[in-house]
Amino acid sequence: MKLKIENIVGMTFSKEYGTRCIATNPVDNTILAHTVGKRIILSSLGEASRQQALSGQENIISSICFSPCGQYLAAAEEPFSTQECYFTLWDYKKQRLLFRIKCHDGGISGLAFSPDSRFLATTGFSDQALCIWEVSSGEFIDAHSSSRKHYMSSLCWSPIMTGRHNRYTYNLFICEGSSPCLCTLQYDRSSLIHRLSTKYMSLPSAGVVRHYTSATFSKDGYEIICGTSSGEITVFSVDNAILRHIQKIGGSPVTSLILEGGCHPIPSSSSSPPPAQPSSPSSSVIVCGCFSGYVTCLEGRDKEWDVRGEEYIEGSIISLDSPHDTDEVIIACDNGLITTRAIPTLSDPFALCVHTVNTITCACDGLIEDSKAGDRSVVFIGEKRGCIRMCMGGVVVATIGRGAPASRRSRHGASSGVSHSTSASYPTAVSFSPITHNLWVGYNNGTIVIYNTSKAIKHVISSGSLEPIDDIVSINVILNIPDTHKGAVTALAVSEFGCISGGSDGVVRVWGESRGQCVCQYVVHSKTVTAVTWDVVVSSMIHSSSVDGTLCSYDIKNNRVVKTRNRGSMITDMAQVDGGECEVVTVDMKGIVSIYDFDCASAVVEKSLHDYDIRSVAISPCALYVAVLSRFGNLIMLSVDTGDVLQEIDTGSPGAVGLVWTREKNEKLWCIGEREACVVSVEHE
Repeated sequence: MKLKIENIVGMTFSKEYGTRCIATNPVDNTILAHTVGKRIILSSLGEASRQQALSGQENIISSICFSPCGQYLAAAEEPFSTQECYFTLWDYKKQRLLFRIKCHDGGISGLAFSPDSRFLATTGFSDQALCIWEVSSGEFIDAHSSSRKHYMSSLCWSPIMTGRHNRYTYNLFICEGSSPCLCTLQYDRSSLIHRLSTKYMSLPSAGVVRHYTSATFSKDGYEIICGTSSGEITVFSVDNAILRHIQKIGGSPVTSLILEGGCHPIPSSSSSPPPAQPSSPSSSVIVCGCFSGYVTCLEGRDKEWDVRGEEYIEGSIISLDSPHDTDEVIIACDNGLITTRAIPTLSDPFALCVHTVNTITCACDGLIEDSKAGDRSVVFIGEKRGCIRMCMGGVVVATIGRGAPASRRSRHGASSGVSHSTSASYPTAVSFSPITHNLWVGYNNGTIVIYNTSKAIKHVISSGSLEPIDDIVSINVILNIPDTHKGAVTALAVSEFGCISGGSDGVVRVWGESRGQCVCQYVVHSKTVTAVTWDVVVSSMIHSSSVDGTLCSYDIKNNRVVKTRNRGSMITDMAQVDGGECEVVTVDMKGIVSIYDFDCASAVVEKSLHDYDIRSVAISPCALYVAVLSRFGNLIMLSVDTGDVLQEIDTGSPGAVGLVWTREKNEKLWCIGEREACVVSVEHE
C-alpha cells in the first residue's frame, strides 16, 4: 500500500493589513503560490488541483513573496511558543529550502525582494526594525531601528538606480506607525559593505495623521503611492520627500495595493546596468483592494488620479497580485475565493479556485451517480464561519451559506469602517443522502437544516467542470428543525430510513427524513455523543459512541437498548465495518484502536498506538483497512483482521476534524484538519 498527498484544500492568511497570502512567479506567471498553515502551495492558474507543497516552515506562514528573477521564494512565519520569528528562503526551481533565519521578535510585518533579487528586506512588528539580508548567503547586511517605537508596515522597493562609481542604489519605503520613511541602501567603499540611510517624509504641520497599510513605488520610481486605514491613497514625491496628494477611494481600509504588472524592471544580470530612469515622471496604474470588498483601479501621477474601474467582490479583500507583464489582477478574499479581473476596467471575472479559510468543524462524504464518468464521490466540509464547502475531484465546487466574513485587525488600532463578526451559528455535524441528495447539517445551537444539493450536483456533472460555481441559486433549504438538542448537534448519520443525531446533551434521536419528525430517542450517554451510525446489515439497528467511554447499540424497531459497552476512556470516533464478523471500530485519545464483533463481550482486535492521540477513523470501501488520524495529522493504516500497522504518513494537517474515505474507483482519503483538508491517494500493491 502506498499513500501520497495529492493536493490540499485550504488557505490561511494573517489578520494584519498589508501581508500577502498569494504570489505569482514573475518568470512563469502561470504558477500561483498561496499559504495554508505551515505550507506553501504551488498550483497552476489553469488547474487548481495540480499542486506542489513546500513544507519547511515550523510555524504558520503570515506572508510570502517571489523574487523578481523567479528563482527564490520567501515566507514569513508567525511567532508561536516564543516571540522569536523566522523567515524561510526557498530555491523555487529546485524546490529546495535554502535558509531558515531568525530575524525579528513578535512577528514579521513585511518582506520583499530587491528588483535585482540580490537582497531581501524584512520588517518587524514588535522590534520596530528594518533588516536587509543577502539572498545568496542568507547573511545579515544592515538594519534600521525606529526611534519612534512604532511597528513598521508598507515595505516596498523602488526600481534600481545607478549611484556613484556606477554602483546600484536601492530605495526602500517603510512606515513607522504614521511616519512614512524613505530608506536608501548604498555600497560604502570605506567599509566595503552596504549601508542603510533614512529620511522621513515631510507632512503638513497638522491635520494629516494616517496609518499606512500597504505601498508601492511608481513604475518610474519618482513617486510612492500608499493605501491607508482611512480608505485613501496618498502620494509622496521621492525627490522632495514630501506628501503631494491624498485621494479618497472608499470608506474602509485599503488592505492591499499593487502596481499593474507586478515587480519593477529586472536587470538581466547582476553586472548589467539597470534600465535608465525616465527624465520626467510618467503615469502609473495601481489596483487597491479594500476591507469592504471593493477593488479599485486608478491611473495617474502626482495630484492627478482617475478611477478606471471599480468592482465589488463578496468578502473582504486580503491580498492582491498582478502577474508580471500582464494586464490582470489576482484577488484573494477572506471567504476563500481566488479570482482574476482585467485591468483597468476590472471586468472579465474568472474564479480560479475556492478554499476553506476558517476553522473547519465537520466533514462527511457521499456518492453520486454519473452515467458518463461512473459514480463520483462528493465531500462536504463545514467551517466555523457558518458555511459548508462542497468538494469534488479535490477542489471546492460550491458553497452552502456564505457565513460571516473573518474580521481583520490593524496593530495601529484604526477602525475598519465595517463591523463584521463570526456567525452566531455554525455547522458542527454533516451527513449526505446519496438517494435524495439531501444534506443534513447540524449546528452548534441545536438546529438541524436539510439542504437539497441536486441542482448543484447536476450542474457539475453536466458541465464536466470542477470550477467554483454560484451556490445561492443551486442549493435549496428543504427543512429547518430547531432545538433538536440542548447544545450542539455533534453527530449525524443519514440513510434511506431516516437520520440519527447525537448531541452535546448525550441524547441520541432518530428523525424521519420526509417531515423531520422525531421517531424515537435514547438517553443512555452521560456526556457528548461523538459518533452515530446505522448498522450495515440490520436496518433497524443503530450504534452510538460518547465522550463518557460508552458504546451503545439500539433496536429502533422495538425501541430498546440492545447492548452497552464501557471502554473506560473517551471514545473520539467510531466507524461501521461493511461485512465480515467485525462490525464497529472505535478510537480514543489514548491511541487505542478497538474492533468489535457484537457477538463477543469485548473487542476482538485491539491495537495500542501509544504515541498518538487518535481523533478520527474511517473504514476502506473494501472493508479490509482501518485508517486513523491523530490530533497532529498522522495518518495510520491498519488491517481490520489483525490490527497490524500497514503504512503511516504525516499529512501536516493538525486538528483531525474528520477522516473521509471516498468510494470511487481511485480511492482517496480526505484528512480533514482544523485549517485545511489533505487529499491522499491510496494505491494497493
